[in-house]
Amino acid sequence: MLLKPLDVLVLIWLATRPDRDWQGTVRDLAAALGIVPSQIQYALTRAARCQLYSRERRRVLVPNLLEFLEHGLRYALPAEPGPMAQGVPTAHSAGVMQAALASAGDPALSRLVWPHLEGGEIGQTLTPLHPVVAGLAMTDADFHAAMALVDSLRVGGARERAVAAALLRVRLQR
Repeated sequence: MLLKPLDVLVLIWLATRPDRDWQGTVRDLAAALGIVPSQIQYALTRAARCQLYSRERRRVLVPNLLEFLEHGLRYALPAEPGPMAQGVPTAHSAGVMQAALASAGDPALSRLVWPHLEGGEIGQTLTPLHPVVAGLAMTDADFHAAMALVDSLRVGGARERAVAAALLRVRLQR
């Protein structure tokens, strides 16, 4: 059973919740994400099989998820920048990464965005892990930051990946 992009989306969304212990139903989670319940159920089943989610504790296994994101994500779910479009900033273009990279003296990098008609930036598109990512990111700052860091792990160079991994570790282990 292979991990799918939706599984990473669900895990990141759960890991960025303030209470961390999700006690809702699959229907609640599906409604929050705008995804059908059966797909959420399959995502949680795959994540549990991959030891990234505990069904018993109903909790994301954050250390395991971080290890996968840092060392396997860019190979399992690679991404490549596409054409220019309007969208929501991601990867090194998102606010969470800009301050860290500016202080590290990185040269200006091309803007990357998830395509979305209501996004406020123009840049090269980066296909998100799932079509709902950009819309959710515009309404949830913590989720946006975490998914932008995930995208930095998918497309960044060594320095960007190191910065993103450190920031994601702090963000998800609080």
